[in-house]
Amino acid sequence: MQTLSIVLTCLICLPVARVCQGFNISQPQGQVEGVERSDVTLVCLVSSETPVGPVRWYKGAGSERRHFYSGFPKGGDKNDPRVTWTAEYMTVNYSITIRDLRVSDTGEYYCEKYTKADENKPYASGPGVTLTVRGVPIITGPASRVKVGNDLELTCEVNGVSDITVKWFKDEQEVTPEHRDTSWGGKSRRSVIRLTPKIQDIKSVVRCQELGLSALNPLEDKFHLKDAIAVLPGVPVIENPKLVLGDSVIMTCKLSGIYPRDINVTWTWDKTFKSSQSQHAEEHENGTFTVTSVLSFTVKEDMRGTQLTCQAGYEGLTPVSATVTLGVRGFIVSQPQGRVEALERSNVTLVCVMSSESPPGPVRWYKGNGSERTHFCSGAPKGGDKNDSRVTWTAEYMTVNYSITIRDLRVSDTGEYYCEKYRKKDENKTYASGPGVTLTVRGLPIITGPASRVKVGNDLELTCEVNGVSDSTVKWFKDEQEVTPEHRDTSGGRKINQKCHQTDTKDTGHQVCRLVSGVGTLRSEPSGGQISLEGHHCSFTWSASHREP
Repeated sequence: MQTLSIVLTCLICLPVARVCQGFNISQPQGQVEGVERSDVTLVCLVSSETPVGPVRWYKGAGSERRHFYSGFPKGGDKNDPRVTWTAEYMTVNYSITIRDLRVSDTGEYYCEKYTKADENKPYASGPGVTLTVRGVPIITGPASRVKVGNDLELTCEVNGVSDITVKWFKDEQEVTPEHRDTSWGGKSRRSVIRLTPKIQDIKSVVRCQELGLSALNPLEDKFHLKDAIAVLPGVPVIENPKLVLGDSVIMTCKLSGIYPRDINVTWTWDKTFKSSQSQHAEEHENGTFTVTSVLSFTVKEDMRGTQLTCQAGYEGLTPVSATVTLGVRGFIVSQPQGRVEALERSNVTLVCVMSSESPPGPVRWYKGNGSERTHFCSGAPKGGDKNDSRVTWTAEYMTVNYSITIRDLRVSDTGEYYCEKYRKKDENKTYASGPGVTLTVRGLPIITGPASRVKVGNDLELTCEVNGVSDSTVKWFKDEQEVTPEHRDTSGGRKINQKCHQTDTKDTGHQVCRLVSGVGTLRSEPSGGQISLEGHHCSFTWSASHREP
C-alpha cells in the first residue's frame, strides 16, 4: 500500500503575521483502504496548538463537500454517530476513527483548522486522504432447495470496488471460467456460477473471493452447499401393524437417505389432514439421514378400510408419498389351551391373553355356564363376588396377560373356565369373552384294606377308589406282576375291588393299584400306609399275617 506524506503550508493567514508563520496540517496517509463493517482511523496532525479555534472534518470537495465531524458542529451541521476523536485529549492530534464502515464511506476526507475569530473561514486545510471501502463479498443461493442432479445457481456480489478480481472455489478447487459469469453494475461486481450438485456435496463449501488493491489481503464469503440442496427419499415405507379395535397403536413412516433431516411429513386419513407427532433421525456417513415419522392413535370402528397416506418433501420440491389401507380387527380374548388335565393337590395355570391393553376395564374369570356360572377370580370383585383364595394372577403386571394359577387342586375344580373382558364405562356388560378352557382334575387312587388282619389261607380283599375320572383304566399289580382278570373285580362307579383268595406268607411284598389315563399312570396304596411318590406313581407295602392254628 502506497503512503503519501504531504505537508501543506498555511496559505490563508490572519492579519497577525506570527500566527500564520509555520502553521501546517498533516494528513500523511494519502490513501487508506478499509473493509466493510470494520473500523478505520484517518490521521490529522496540526503543527501548533495556536491559534485557538476548532478543527473540522469534511467529506468531498466542491458541491459534494459536507460536514463529517467536529467538536462543536455549527449551524445545521451534524456529526456522524459512528465517528469519534482518536486521541483522548486534542492538542495537535485531531485524528478520527470511523466504526462499522460502509461502502458509501468511500471518498476524500479533509481536516481543516478554523480560528475563534472567524469560525466560518478555514485558517488552514490538510491535503486530504482518500478512503476506499471494500465491500465484503456476499454469496446468495436459490430461494428454495435444489434437488441433487439439478442445476444450482450461486451469485456473489461485491460493492464499492470496480477494479477487482473475483474468483470462485469449490472445496479449494477453483471453478473454471466456463462455469462463471461476471457482470458489472456501477461500482459493483456481480458474479454467477452454475453447479450440478451430487449427494457428496452435502459436505462441500463454495467460496467467492475478491482481490482489491492488495492481492495479499483478499476478502471472501463462504457458502455451504448443504444449505441449498435436497436429497429426496425413495418411496416411504409405512409399517402397518395389526390394528385391533380400541387399541392404542403407533404407525411409522420410514424415509431413507434424505437431506436435510428436517423434512416436512404429513399424514392424511383419506382426505383429512393429520400432522406427524414426532420424528427420529439417524445420520449416515455421507451426511444423509434416515428419518422415521411417528403417528399414534386409538383404533376406531370407522377406520376399517380407511386409506392412510404418509407424504414427505421440502418446500418448492415435489413430495413423495406412500399409502396403506387399514384393516381393523375386533377385540380378541385368547384362551389357547382348549383342554387341561391336572392332578389332585397339584397346581395348574389357565392361560388368558388379550389382543390389546385397551379399552380400559377389568378382566374376570368365571366357572361354568348358564345357571351353573359362578365368579371365580378378578382383580376387584364386584358386589357379593369373592375370589377363590387358592387363585393368583400368573403375571406380576397385567397388561395383556391375565392368566391365573390355581393351587392345591381339588376334583371339584373340574369344569369350564371363561376369561372375560369388561369396559370401565360399562362393567356389568361383557365386552369380549374367550372360548373357555376345560379343566379336568384327576383324583389320586386310594387303596383300602381289611379292618383287621387276615389269617393266611383266607380271602383278602383290597379296594382301590379313584375320584374325578370316568374314562380311565385301572390295573392291579402284585410285586410288579399284573393281577390276572380272575383275581380282579371292577364295580360300577369308581371303586375297584381285588380279592386275593389264598394268602400266604410269601404274599409279603408290594400290592399296587395303577390308574392309567391320558397323562400317565398313578399308583396308590392302602389308606393308613405311608405314601411315597415315584413320578406319577404311588405305591404301598403291606405284609400278610401268619397265625398259628
